[in-house]
Amino acid sequence: MGDDSFNKEINIIDKEECFIINNNLGFNNLGICDIGSGIKTVKNVGFIKEDINNILEDDFSGIVSEYNLSNELFYKETDDMILVLTSPKFNKVKKNNLFLLDNYDDVFDLDFIFILKHYINSEGLLNIYRSVINAQNIALEKLGVNLHENNNFGKLIVSCVNNPNDSIDICLEDIESFISDFYYEILRDNGFSLGILDYIYEYDITLEDLVDTGMMLCVGVDESEERELKEKLYNQLLKSLEDINVVTLLMAAFGVEEKYSNHLVREVDVDDDPAYLYSDEVLGIDIAVQIAGTKALFNFTRYDKAKPGILSKLGPMVDDIIGGLIAGSMSKIFEN
Repeated sequence: MGDDSFNKEINIIDKEECFIINNNLGFNNLGICDIGSGIKTVKNVGFIKEDINNILEDDFSGIVSEYNLSNELFYKETDDMILVLTSPKFNKVKKNNLFLLDNYDDVFDLDFIFILKHYINSEGLLNIYRSVINAQNIALEKLGVNLHENNNFGKLIVSCVNNPNDSIDICLEDIESFISDFYYEILRDNGFSLGILDYIYEYDITLEDLVDTGMMLCVGVDESEERELKEKLYNQLLKSLEDINVVTLLMAAFGVEEKYSNHLVREVDVDDDPAYLYSDEVLGIDIAVQIAGTKALFNFTRYDKAKPGILSKLGPMVDDIIGGLIAGSMSKIFEN
């Protein structure tokens, strides 16, 4: 496919302060980056440290990074493509026996450089740019990341070699597969996975929200009793979320909520939370009873009717399952 001019001319500078791919034929670039954004032709593409961002003047398109560039970049190459991206950075915070990503919004903020080793026109370059974004979404969906929100992506440069004599017809599906497989592999190899607390967080629900909502229907307690109950409820919520049956019911409802809220089932419209939809309450009841037995059923009815706190802001499936989680946990802490 094409000629090997690119491979004859390519030169990679790999140091702690920079990772630069040089090609004397030049690159046609499309990028949202720190240096050389937009559409332009340059001979150098890469990552550099901020304190050397002027060394290449106008013949460079690149991303300024705080990384140790000699060992914190991932590089993959085929006969026709090169992909370089930064390493994912995420921290897991332990909550009793569970873990929560404390920088969830930043996990996917990776910087990408994609290079096609052949020539394509500007329209083709734009199509590749779209494919890179789509490939990231494909990988994230495989990892269980809910894309109903606007996930943050990092900076992105897409390039092709500036040699019209080496023009090719591109297969966008091959590019998407190449990128999504590599992206998925990197995240998994670096230990990325989602736990039940992360799935709850995707709906902008924190443990503090759950505790505050649970306490709203708890009356007649003084300040010291309230502090004690909040601590007990916090710990019980975490204990409840260790139960695989509770987790299974929650995940089932999350999946349905996503499809219904995005109108992915043609025959179903639950935008107004119709009265004839009661399976959401069945799931909520099941969760409450699983945690604290039948006595939790009555508590669930209270929370389902009043919809205090965070419950008033959630969708038709999620409000009832979260209500069941809170009601069951509240009932459990009053057993003794």
